[in-house]
Amino acid sequence: MNKLSRSRIATASLFFIQGFSVVTWANRLPDIQRKFGFSDGELGLMLLLPPAAQLLMMAVSGNLVRRFGSTSIARIAALLLPMLLPVLAEVSTLPMLASAMFIFGMATNLSNIAANTQGLQVERLYEKSIMASFHGWWSIGGACAILIGMVLVRMGTSLRMNFLAAWIICLAIYGMNVWHLLSDEVSSPQHSKSVEEKTSLWSVPLMLFGLICFCSLGCEGSINNWITIYF
Repeated sequence: MNKLSRSRIATASLFFIQGFSVVTWANRLPDIQRKFGFSDGELGLMLLLPPAAQLLMMAVSGNLVRRFGSTSIARIAALLLPMLLPVLAEVSTLPMLASAMFIFGMATNLSNIAANTQGLQVERLYEKSIMASFHGWWSIGGACAILIGMVLVRMGTSLRMNFLAAWIICLAIYGMNVWHLLSDEVSSPQHSKSVEEKTSLWSVPLMLFGLICFCSLGCEGSINNWITIYF
């Protein structure tokens, strides 16, 4: 297997880890609700914390990737995100839960920005559109989390053990793949600079695209967070 193929697999693993971690968390929301005695309204307010953190982290994540490179940031984020799952299982007070959920949202955004940047770099070298396949691996990671979660819930596995198992699975995938990520040197500095100069943060097309993304993520978040509560 050539180096570029290995880099593609490594990048796909970033999306898998992110999807697996986020869906594992969503799978056990009923347990979180029972543990803290939340009403649906109170749970809804708590669930605003991760997307709020993601929103605040958008500009920060982009600047971090630009300054330190997507490779380093992707490695850190892919390690941090699943590591927060056991933390979420162990928190026992409302302030601790709120803090952990907020940090989980920050890590999700950081992972998302870095993984997509890596994906764009790999796609550029392939000279064909392959980003959809990377996003597909997010869905595969989520599907695997659902299947494993179903089995563990039927076995009566505790929230702590479920999240610990998810962390170990992600850690194994991380260890096998993350060192094959594409180096940031493959990106053309001139290309990046020209794009940065031509792109306006407040352009109408960009604002409209952001609105579409906001609405899409709102729908996705509603489904992911509430489907386990009501079904």
